[in-house]
Parts: sequence; C-alpha cells; structure tokens
Amino acid sequence: MALKSPTPQHTLTIERVVSNDSTPTLVCRGHITIETADRFKSEVKSLAPQHKCIQADLSNVPYVDSSGLGTVLGAYMSAKSAGCELKLINVHPNVRDLLNITRLTSIFEGSGQ
Repeated sequence: MALKSPTPQHTLTIERVVSNDSTPTLVCRGHITIETADRFKSEVKSLAPQHKCIQADLSNVPYVDSSGLGTVLGAYMSAKSAGCELKLINVHPNVRDLLNITRLTSIFEGSGQ
C-alpha cells in the first residue's frame, strides 16, 4: 500500500516595496493561516514604529483562515498603537468576502477594498 504524501502547506511570502513617498508596502503572496500568520504580524510590527502608514497588498492572497484573520486584526491594532495605520490594498475577492461576512470591512475602510 503506497503512502499518501501529506498536502503541502501553503506558504506566505512577503516582499517589502517602498513607494516614492517612503510608504512601505508588504506585497503578500500565498495564504495567511495559523502556520504563516506570525510572519505577517512580525513584518507589520517591525515597520510600524518608523512609519505613519503601511500598506499590505493582498491581491495574491486568496485564502485567510480564522487564525490569519485574527492576526491581521492584531497587526492592525499593533500598528495603530505605534501611531501607524495599516491599510489593506488590492484585497483578493475571497478575502474581501471574508471581511464583509465578519463585519471587519469597516475597520479597514478606505483601504482600497
């Protein structure tokens, strides 16, 4: 009997891009899940003290699980307490639907959704 290989975990890659006005954008690719969410929060926390605004481009993030959603919200709160605004931009339709269903859209209002 052949052993079935486990389903590969979805990864999350984050590329930092800085705009002409020095606003950092985290270009995210993959899934934000219990396995990958800490990476997102860590990136936001490391940038927040030095910036008034951070953008997270979620156009290539088709899936966020409940832990990932909690972490995105936690990253938002962490940035806010550091005097920084976390804006979600180019939000993938699946994630936008999740934000609408959970009524979290209003928290990220004006963030390119």
